[in-house]
Amino acid sequence: MRLLPSHVDTLPKWIPLSLILEGMECCDFYTNAAAANHDDDSHSNATEDELDDILDNLYTLRSKCSRSRKIANEKIREKDPIKTNANNATIDKDGSLDMFGVSKVYSLFKIDLVLCNILTRREEWRLALKCLDDILEYVFDAVENWARKKTLGSSYLSAGSNHNNNNDHSGIDDNFSKSRSGGAGIKVLVKAVRVEIYSRQGKILLQAGALPAAATVFERAYDEYQAMIEIRDENVGSGDDDDDDFSQ
Repeated sequence: MRLLPSHVDTLPKWIPLSLILEGMECCDFYTNAAAANHDDDSHSNATEDELDDILDNLYTLRSKCSRSRKIANEKIREKDPIKTNANNATIDKDGSLDMFGVSKVYSLFKIDLVLCNILTRREEWRLALKCLDDILEYVFDAVENWARKKTLGSSYLSAGSNHNNNNDHSGIDDNFSKSRSGGAGIKVLVKAVRVEIYSRQGKILLQAGALPAAATVFERAYDEYQAMIEIRDENVGSGDDDDDDFSQ
């Protein structure tokens, strides 16, 4: 429970978001398992309070991430460079570190996935479906952030201290966006994630007994899969230099 955002005063700021989310999900799973071994009402009520506390803290964390993302987007529109440290964690005005890092939308993506997992285990079908609907709204930005981080990580490191100090990655980002493998690769990844999200929604609807709705959602997943295959086929084997990298 010490990893929950409610203990922010005792939580070191260097702890990464991934560890916090893992701790919250494990805590929820353990609390549910402990509740299954006790039948008395007093213990059941205490356990329910603990579970609600975990969920409330997770929603609080999501709200903080959303606000952080909004502030970052405003700075980008104002062409105000976002200060970061060597680990790409955003530095607030007071000098403290923002746990959501530079890729706010990808952090939001991870939070929503954990939130969906917990809500599904509790059979809160509507709330779980809402989490997945939210992901579908920003899935392109989340995948693009993830792809840049994975693909360009070595480029950032090799760029030297000038990039770290000035936070100027524009040249690298431009090359990534203009490359055929980069653009097509992101489109394929987005479609793959959409297939997974629709599939999860279909499974939740099946658990809820909504068979017609589940069938409709699975059809959407199939359509996204077909679109993904078409994008892949269009960008593999056309003779461009980037095609070999993309096909791998």
